[in-house]
Amino acid sequence: MYQIYCTSLLIISALFISSNTCAQTENNSEKESVQINHYLRKVKTDTLVFPGDPLLPENFLIQFPDSLYNSTKIEIKKYIISNIRGIKGLLRSENKTFSKVRFQIKGHRRARKFRDQLLKSLKMSKKQLEKADIIDVNGQKVNFRYDQSGRYHYFLFYLKEG
Repeated sequence: MYQIYCTSLLIISALFISSNTCAQTENNSEKESVQINHYLRKVKTDTLVFPGDPLLPENFLIQFPDSLYNSTKIEIKKYIISNIRGIKGLLRSENKTFSKVRFQIKGHRRARKFRDQLLKSLKMSKKQLEKADIIDVNGQKVNFRYDQSGRYHYFLFYLKEG
């Protein structure tokens, strides 16, 4: 009889502790953001990703349910866009929407090819892109910045704040 009492007391205690832990986890998930860091070796695509585009986890081989996190950081070592190689990608998302996209390209010729692909995607001229700090991407205002350091070219897109 004493064993049954102890066993039932132990089970009730375990259920009480687990229910409190689940309630605290739910409260904490509402208060703070949970970020997932994801790394991919190679991605090949024909379309560019821009801020404001929805994050589709299956396209980036993310296997966690999207209810577990609300922001992502995806690093791509070899991002091949329309047969342009030598691109590294860094994609950040918040609430299942891309908020910041950076393309790092090594080499002047590749950067020129990437820029031409970018102009084609945005339906802009070279002069318009050079003058623009804020560009319109699918009806969304996106900040744009271009930097060059030696042979490396950086194309940075992020959502306009405010």
